Amino acid sequence: MIKIFLLFFLLSISLFSSSLLDVTKKISEYTGKTFVFSKDVNSSVNIFTPDLSKVKNILILKDLLRDNGYSLVLKNNYYKIIDGSKIYNYSVTVDNDIKDEFIKYFKYDGIKYTYIQGVNVIYYKCSYSQNLRVKKMLKKVDKKNISVMLRFIIFSYNTQDILDMGIDYTKISFGNIIQSLTASTFNSSSVLSSDDFFSALKFLQQKGVTEIKQFPYIVVRNNKKFNFKNVTSVPIQINTISTDSSVNTNTVSYEYKDVGLNINGLLSSFDGYVSLDMKFIIDSIIGGADTRLPILGKKSFNSFVDVPYGKVLLVSGLKDEKTTLNDYSIPYLSGIPFLGSIFSYKSKSKETNNFGIAIQVEKF
Repeated sequence: MIKIFLLFFLLSISLFSSSLLDVTKKISEYTGKTFVFSKDVNSSVNIFTPDLSKVKNILILKDLLRDNGYSLVLKNNYYKIIDGSKIYNYSVTVDNDIKDEFIKYFKYDGIKYTYIQGVNVIYYKCSYSQNLRVKKMLKKVDKKNISVMLRFIIFSYNTQDILDMGIDYTKISFGNIIQSLTASTFNSSSVLSSDDFFSALKFLQQKGVTEIKQFPYIVVRNNKKFNFKNVTSVPIQINTISTDSSVNTNTVSYEYKDVGLNINGLLSSFDGYVSLDMKFIIDSIIGGADTRLPILGKKSFNSFVDVPYGKVLLVSGLKDEKTTLNDYSIPYLSGIPFLGSIFSYKSKSKETNNFGIAIQVEKF
């Protein structure tokens, strides 16, 4: 009884031997695809399958080929079956900063290579399956080294002028953008469509309440730090007193200090968007008893935000404070002891300007 059962079981799982040519022909008939055998492929290799009529999937053929040491290569409009273990010649052009990554990988995978300096080309020999891994690595490294264009729009505006316009923000599509400019606090979380932002900017320009100061751009590599400056150099007088043999010598020199906006950031690129980790630093002249010895002030703000490609990040609530000291005097007469103040006049004025920064993110 047991022998009969075993015989029945063996018969039920019988595998029929078919040549590689027969299997490929069957799949070609079912899928309508064209398959070309390389001359180094032995099409008489037998493949065992329970039912040849059910082998209708290209993925099944791909697995069967791999098990027998072959590879299925998709060409323009047909598939080619090649010897997967055969060594072929390949080449790849790489940037200087990713060359070392490739050489390290070739050594790890046992791939023979030759690097041609000056043209940044690596010639290498490997099997087709190894080259698929090389291509995968190239795609990964290229993505890691993608470049992004950051377009900066720096514009000044007067908050009170915007408020005096008496705009009903609910009646215009970009009203919320204009309203955000009137906020007194730093804000770097507004991600807008390009159409809405430029419509709002054009509207404010037509009303005469804003002015574009600069429209520069920089190109940033993925996972690299960047710096953007919008500054002017201001001379600061430095007095140095030195003593030699009881004689004091006063030396006057000047040192230039950058005053304005400085942005330090790190860009990380992802599918469809970038992450910007930024620090905004604003240096300004806030006062001083003498125009030659100004007092400098510093403010800094941190921001981390995700911005989709093609969108605009609006940074508002920034202020540039300038203090002007004027000294009017009549030569000689203003130097008379006790009476000199009659012939001189000093004034101090303070001016506060609001400015915004829009950063448009584009693929480069």
